[in-house]
Amino acid sequence: MRWTGLLSARASEAGYQEMAERTLKAQEETERALSKIVARFSELQQRVDSVERILKEIE
Repeated sequence: MRWTGLLSARASEAGYQEMAERTLKAQEETERALSKIVARFSELQQRVDSVERILKEIE
């Protein structure tokens, strides 16, 4: 393999490694955000359930 080909292959490998690292970081950030959304949704569901109980008592 010529030097230019070897350098090009290493540059491509480094590029793929960097892309994989960025992708992993993005996935981790997405997971944290989704966990927060799920927790917030659960809290809102509890509030809606509470309001529904109150409205049923009023009927």
